[in-house]
Amino acid sequence: MRINSKLRSASLVPVLMAMIIGSTFIFSYYRMKEVQGNIETVRDILKSTGELNSLATEYIFYHTERPRQQFLELHDLTTRLISGARFYNREQQRLYDSICNNTASMKDFFLRLVSNYDSFALITDKSALREVEERLAGQIIVKARQVAADVSRMERLIKVELTAAGARTNTLLYLVIVIAALSLTYVLVRTGKSITLNLETLRKGTEIVASGNLHHRIGIAEGDEIGDVSRAFDNMTERLRITTVSRDELSREVEERRRAQEELRAQREWLQVTLRSIGDAVLATDAEGRVIFLNPAGAALTGWEPEEAEGKPIQNVFRIINEKTREGAEDVVDLVLKKGRMIELSNHTALVSRNGREIPIEDSAAPIRDSSGNIIGVVIVFHDVEEKRRTQEELRASEERYRTLFDTMTEGFALHEIITDEHGRPCDYQFLDLNPAFERQTGLKRADLAGKRVLEALPGTEFHWIENYGRVAMTGEPFHMENYSAVLDRWYDVIAYRSGPGKFAVVFSDITERKKVEQALRESEHRFRMALRNAPVSVAAQDRELRYTWAYNQRTARPEEIIGHTDNEIFTPEEAAHFIAIKRRVLEENIELREQMWLNRPSGRIFLDLYWEPIHDDWGNVTGVGSATVDLTPIKRVEEALRESEQKYKSLSSELEVRVQARTAELERKNEELQEFAFVASHDLNEPLRKIQTFGSFLEVKGADRLNEELRDYISRITKSANRMQELLAALLSYSRIEAKGVEFRPTPLDDVVRDAITDMEVGIKAAGARLSVESLPTVMGDPNQIRQMFQNLIGNAIKYRRNGVTTAIRIRGEQSDGSCRILVEDNGIGFDEKYLGKIFQPFQRLHGKHECSGTGIGLAICRKVVERHGGTITAKSTPGQGSTFIVTLPTWSGK
Repeated sequence: MRINSKLRSASLVPVLMAMIIGSTFIFSYYRMKEVQGNIETVRDILKSTGELNSLATEYIFYHTERPRQQFLELHDLTTRLISGARFYNREQQRLYDSICNNTASMKDFFLRLVSNYDSFALITDKSALREVEERLAGQIIVKARQVAADVSRMERLIKVELTAAGARTNTLLYLVIVIAALSLTYVLVRTGKSITLNLETLRKGTEIVASGNLHHRIGIAEGDEIGDVSRAFDNMTERLRITTVSRDELSREVEERRRAQEELRAQREWLQVTLRSIGDAVLATDAEGRVIFLNPAGAALTGWEPEEAEGKPIQNVFRIINEKTREGAEDVVDLVLKKGRMIELSNHTALVSRNGREIPIEDSAAPIRDSSGNIIGVVIVFHDVEEKRRTQEELRASEERYRTLFDTMTEGFALHEIITDEHGRPCDYQFLDLNPAFERQTGLKRADLAGKRVLEALPGTEFHWIENYGRVAMTGEPFHMENYSAVLDRWYDVIAYRSGPGKFAVVFSDITERKKVEQALRESEHRFRMALRNAPVSVAAQDRELRYTWAYNQRTARPEEIIGHTDNEIFTPEEAAHFIAIKRRVLEENIELREQMWLNRPSGRIFLDLYWEPIHDDWGNVTGVGSATVDLTPIKRVEEALRESEQKYKSLSSELEVRVQARTAELERKNEELQEFAFVASHDLNEPLRKIQTFGSFLEVKGADRLNEELRDYISRITKSANRMQELLAALLSYSRIEAKGVEFRPTPLDDVVRDAITDMEVGIKAAGARLSVESLPTVMGDPNQIRQMFQNLIGNAIKYRRNGVTTAIRIRGEQSDGSCRILVEDNGIGFDEKYLGKIFQPFQRLHGKHECSGTGIGLAICRKVVERHGGTITAKSTPGQGSTFIVTLPTWSGK
């Protein structure tokens, strides 16, 4: 068999291997493509399901035709998308069926939602419609979530299938490669062995012939190429033996060689011209690393002239180092000769020129091969990248400045892409990027917005924002507006411009505070105008030529009759001269002036209060005069009337004073008589009451055996009534003595007074099991005994009206402010209804019967009398069943 046939046979092995591998790849490719298609399909289904859910929600919010139509169209598209998928795995098929069913259910619930809204549209009460909408919307959300869960499960199963298919393909590929390699090795070994033996025979025969033995024949009988060469060599030997070479044939051969050398020289010259003309530096070496060529660009960078560099070692001419480590780079020629392929030097390489200058370069080196494929040298191509680096650095600096500006600018900035519907109309837009100021001014986070649609991230966004931004992105026409965002409850100053096809950028500032200030200014101006309109004040402004530029609320003329005129055109000559002189002083001396004067007018004399002040610009220069005029005529007339009436009533005042003094003396006398009567009455009544008590007690003791039960009850009632009568007389006497028996006021520390009162009541407090807490109290000017009596009454009330089963807690504390103090006595007793607040401080008034709680009903009246004597007030707050707080207000002692 011929070598060519043997090699062909051997080549069939890799061809067959390639075919098998190709078939495997084709099968795997289409299988993986199908699986990838399924993955894309389930992702599209998931995306469509989310959009269906959003459209259903939008329909619930707005009930417009657009989301309903888009829902149905998108559902049909999703159905077609689902029907186009093919699954062979049983679990995938089950999930596929579940997705189909849930998607169909979503459409059914949505159609029911639309139908219900149409049915309830004319009904006034929308509660039923909202209930149905919420239930159907919930069903849609449930189905959408089921679809999302099934799709996620489906995607995981497909990815598992994809991984398994890749593993099977790799296993088959490895198996095919191993079998093919073994087969090829076997064929090549046998073929090589056969060729080696024949070549050895051929070599020995040629050596014999070369030694001059032209009668020798190699005689290889194989039918392959080596046999052909052997027979051809035998024939050549035979012809050499019988034929001589002529001189003409030798000359012709020499001429052909010369022409070939000329052509080769011309090609070399053309190549050198080309290499000298290119912009990159080119350096070539032989296989020993000596320079054999250097073009002008290379000479300029290395500092070596081509003639000087020729024959020099590459390390002398092309010396390179690492810019960062400052160490010499690896010998590029040696590296190429070892690897036998083109290489590129690492980054940060610098060329050290002949004069020591370091030049950053980028370079590559490749082997030079002869026609036989042998490496005979290395060519290095390199160029200066200093300018390139400078440009890159400027670009990085520019990008850094842009990023710094982007991150630090105080205005909010965001990039968006407009989204259109099937008719090309803007229907939404997507956030691409936004800066920190955007986050600060809106309260929204970049992580929550980037890549999302505005109606997805901010469902309540007004549609006019989308329309305006869509016009900018589609027409390229920028716009500026101040508008309110209801979804963010903020005002923004917005500038939008197109940043690319279908894209737009927005620069905005939060002007909410400015809007609030403007609104406040408008309201303030309105209030000022209202106040000024209703006030007896006229205001005006004049420029430096004293021509009126502004007037308001003028009483004698309309503003249009004043503005643009001077004082000479409005007032009499005398008045105008006087006013002009005053205003000139204000302008020249930069002072404020005021004057009151009478003026004559056709309707009568008027009295005016006039005020003038300079008007300044932003730099403090006086630009005019402002005036304010108040008509005091009614006040002056009232003053005159008062002076007239003062004389009239002076005589009456003396007579009235005498009458008041007499009446006061009479009241004081009657008050003394009343107090004396109360004392005498209580004293005189106590005598018979004591006898009634004595004889009653005697009858109870002595006649206990002779009296029946009914008589003993009568005597007990008499005794108790006498005792109560005595208590009432004692209370009445105490009440009447508050004014009569009071001592002169002196500084009284309330802490000491309360401590004495608690000591006096210690037995009763312990018997009731009450807990008292007393906080710091101020010092007042007062009667210590009466104030102690007031605290005893308040503490006694708290103990008396306590709740059963609850530990009585009494808290006494004080508060001071602006020369007065508040004393609060709080308890947790039974409390009372505040509608009886006016009753409890009246003498002998009680809210509970004598059988429920003992007492005379005079205690709180005494407290009120004491407080009023000290120039204070007393009141109370209470909640039935929770307790009461009595609040005493007294003047504090200032220490003076």
